[in-house]
Amino acid sequence: MTVDGTAGQKLAFSGKVSGPAVTEKSPKGQLYVGFSGSAQGATGRVTLWIILDTVEGQFVYQARGRLTGFTEAEASGVDYTFTGSYSTVGWPVTDDGSTLVTEDVPHDGTFRLDLRFWEDGTSLYEVGLALQESGL
Repeated sequence: MTVDGTAGQKLAFSGKVSGPAVTEKSPKGQLYVGFSGSAQGATGRVTLWIILDTVEGQFVYQARGRLTGFTEAEASGVDYTFTGSYSTVGWPVTDDGSTLVTEDVPHDGTFRLDLRFWEDGTSLYEVGLALQESGL
């Protein structure tokens, strides 16, 4: 994670995380997320690149959002919430050259990204990401 500036003031950030992609039923593969954004006070933007690596192949998503929640407390630090939408921009290709369409993975919808900084404004201690599929 890279942080330039101070949370609650002028801030630019970028980072990447990875881990197992899990649904209510079972693991679905490996998830890789890269994000970058900026915020100044209660205004900000974020971009995410998401890769879901499954046995069927890689599904690639792009997401853009804006800062919708900003909390600054002297004792607990600074919390940012970014929300926006994501969509699929890359799919696995089958043996016959067609793109693989499956209901087992997300296609498009909304996201919520939460970033929590300690009181010093430069130490990020929690990142939360939730995707909500459209139509659910």
